[in-house]
Amino acid sequence: MFLENIDFETRQQIENLLILYNKNGGGLPVNVELLIKSLSELIYCRIELVEILKESKAACLLPIEYGFRIYISEKDTNIEKHFSVGHEIGHILYSFDYDSYLIPQQKPKEQSTIIFPNKRIEQICDEIAGYIFCPSDMLMDFLEHFGEIPYQYQLELFTEKQESLFAYRMNFVAKKFGIPLTKLCQYIVSQFGKEKLLSLINFSQ
Repeated sequence: MFLENIDFETRQQIENLLILYNKNGGGLPVNVELLIKSLSELIYCRIELVEILKESKAACLLPIEYGFRIYISEKDTNIEKHFSVGHEIGHILYSFDYDSYLIPQQKPKEQSTIIFPNKRIEQICDEIAGYIFCPSDMLMDFLEHFGEIPYQYQLELFTEKQESLFAYRMNFVAKKFGIPLTKLCQYIVSQFGKEKLLSLINFSQ
């Protein structure tokens, strides 16, 4: 289920990152600056986060001397920016060899480009970001108790937001983890299948 399509070495590095992040005082929603600091300590690389104004809402990763530079777009919301950082961290841990080179190199079998990205790798890096932002045990617990929303929030739903009950509940979970709603839905599908997401929709009818 969780990270089952990722090699053991990468899974171990992800777990080591989360252990170090928690040791450094991190919690949920994930503090991205502390996450980057923890990753830098873990892999002995410098990691720079640069926010730039771009026409498109996208992020990218650039290997630099002794590390990486992550570019994020000013046009993104804070939650989108945070998830983009998690996605690029996925590339660092999954796609790159940063131990043997002055400038990190993509692993031969995992090569991808900005212009023609490898769809499978992009999905894997989204999955890694989802795993970092949504601890598996907590996500499963939230989904198991999906119908339990405080009455105050239900009242706000029908008096102000006028969202569907499913959308409200999913937004509630997404905000808890600090992850975009669309990415949360994709993450649930990747881990539990489309049937799980459909069951949550039907449960909220």
